[in-house]
Amino acid sequence: MCFHGRLPSTSIIDVLFGQDPSKTSLINRIIYARDPNYSSEIDAIGLSDESNLSAKAATSALLRDFSSSIQYLRALLQTDLPEPVKDEHRTLLTEVLVKAKNLTEACEECASLYMKSTYFATKLPLNRLTKLIIEDQEEENFARTRGELSTAIVFDMYARHRSSNRDAEKADSYKDFLRSQSVQHASELHAVLSDHDQKQIIYFLRNICVPEVLDQSLYLENTREVEDERAKILLLLSDITDKKDQDAQDKLIEELRSIRTKQVLRDATMRIDQSKIYVNMEGLRRSVDSQMRESWRRYKLTVDSDFSADIVHMGLIIKQGLNEKNSFIAVRVPTVERIKLFDNIFIDLLDLFTTSKEFGLDANLSTNIRHGYVVKELRNPLVALRLVTNKGSIDAGYRENDYWLSKLSEGSQHRDTLSRRLSEFSEQIDKEIERLNYQLLRLRTDANPDGLFDFRFSDAVKRPLESACSKCSTYDEFMDLLSSVLWQATEQNLAKVRDTLRLIVSPNLTNALNQLQSDLYAAGIGHALPELNSAIASVRPELGHAIARVSSWFVLSEDTEFPDFSIGTAFEAGLQTVKSYYSHLNINSSFHAPGELQLKGFTLPLFARLFFIILDNAAFHSGDNRTQLLLETSIEMSGKTIHLRIANDLASDKDVGLLERDVKNVLDKYSKDSAPEYVRLEGGSGYPKIWKLLTHDLRCPHDLDLSITQDPKFVVDLSFDARNLIP
Repeated sequence: MCFHGRLPSTSIIDVLFGQDPSKTSLINRIIYARDPNYSSEIDAIGLSDESNLSAKAATSALLRDFSSSIQYLRALLQTDLPEPVKDEHRTLLTEVLVKAKNLTEACEECASLYMKSTYFATKLPLNRLTKLIIEDQEEENFARTRGELSTAIVFDMYARHRSSNRDAEKADSYKDFLRSQSVQHASELHAVLSDHDQKQIIYFLRNICVPEVLDQSLYLENTREVEDERAKILLLLSDITDKKDQDAQDKLIEELRSIRTKQVLRDATMRIDQSKIYVNMEGLRRSVDSQMRESWRRYKLTVDSDFSADIVHMGLIIKQGLNEKNSFIAVRVPTVERIKLFDNIFIDLLDLFTTSKEFGLDANLSTNIRHGYVVKELRNPLVALRLVTNKGSIDAGYRENDYWLSKLSEGSQHRDTLSRRLSEFSEQIDKEIERLNYQLLRLRTDANPDGLFDFRFSDAVKRPLESACSKCSTYDEFMDLLSSVLWQATEQNLAKVRDTLRLIVSPNLTNALNQLQSDLYAAGIGHALPELNSAIASVRPELGHAIARVSSWFVLSEDTEFPDFSIGTAFEAGLQTVKSYYSHLNINSSFHAPGELQLKGFTLPLFARLFFIILDNAAFHSGDNRTQLLLETSIEMSGKTIHLRIANDLASDKDVGLLERDVKNVLDKYSKDSAPEYVRLEGGSGYPKIWKLLTHDLRCPHDLDLSITQDPKFVVDLSFDARNLIP
């Protein structure tokens, strides 16, 4: 029963005082009369003890005699009334306590009722109570509601059943309670559990100490610490939750498993991103070992022959000792020949390091960065807020931005201007990103003088390097030294890339946004579409974050050791990246694999990229203007062979006939024999990248097939020998 300062209706009186019409009429007359002598008049009616107390409680509340009403209601709760009836009276007690501004007790009653049933959230005065708590705490630093467990529960009830507009106060009440218990973390409450109502403390830990609230703590500095704290809370909950409540225990275990999986996935994704700069030095050196060793031996002989001066000196001693008159002749290989041999070795290694289609830096830049990653990462914030559109086709212009055009009123004079300006903006953004991806993030050559990866070595660098190499006593020592120099040059180039992103790309993209906003205001569109102005303002920090993420890829990771992992981790890493790039697409994915299937740690970045290429292809090519994508992934083991199948549905308007021709073209053109020719090219299906990953990086024989089912679905079937990939 709720009481809001109005007279109780006849039906409520009937519930409280029975169905005797004459008595109900008398009670109503007393209530309406608001007679100060109501107590004696109610006594004269001859009600039962419980009904007498109920009548007095309601009447005194209407007369604003709150202390008496509270006294009557508390006495009533000590009677033998059925528990459901008592609970109805408790709702009235809560109303009266709120009106009396006895907020601490009101919170306690609310929390107690809510622990019995969430039904009471609809009956209790949560709006008024939380408003008074906020006012009370603003006026009084030592307000009695501050630090109470029940206060935190009341704010959580409000958030769940009224509105989220007081979530900040809920977080404050969480912190206040911890402070009152002299702890910094909720997981430290184990020492004071017995001091509180068991149901309420469990509710607090389970439902209030959740990541979005824990994130407000000053003592938790990052997402990892928030998750670790939540995991500790779950373990504490497991200890204090009834072991017989298997459903509750299972939920705790499932949430804990989810946290750990999320952490593993996030850590793996971060490390995968930081391992994008890659040269397969092991494969490279293995492929040229015999040839390079022979070149080194020849070079080593020329180095050793430079000790001929000592040989001449020794010859003179011998000649004197033998008293011979014949000249002693020492043959010396000219230094120029030694330099030439060294330069040839260095140039060959440099060429393999940078341009090898199987192992080199540029091929890996193409696979790990240029193929989809840069364009989608930088474009994604703008796509999410509908600020850019795509081209209709390669030769066509940009599609109209129907989203923002639909926001204009019918017949608006701004329509043509807005359409033109947004198309120009899309083109401007794409030109900047494409220049970065297709010109700057490449090797510097005569054909591409803007490439930021400059591996030109002057004689001023090579001569000291040759001198250092001449002191190497073994082939491996020699190759290690040359490799370290190439990695140092790579590090310098990566610094140039990061500087370019920070000093050129970021300002150019920001300037394009600023110019768009300025032009829209000049045309009068900024005032006509305030939502568009808000979108432009919102995208600036998101675009900055995207540039920072791209910049973080251009590092040499010092931590290249990955623990063994389940293949599902690699799949999720690829899937999460695709989801972040296609935020407009609701991707529903199912994944089935043998639970025991583990792979060696070094393969994690490679499999994550393999899954990304396949899933990105599904999202991009399955149909235009769709909002949902269904993915079905299954993995099976047969001996040491892994069979992978990924199927995705196709949009209803997808031209299946054209797709079938494209599939045939991909299978013919990108056969294993011709795939190497396309490894360093971007765009298209990305299947040559898969060939490279499997053939040279993972070194496993494989078969790839593409097909279209009757449903229709696009299906990728991939089988590969995993004997060297399984721990």
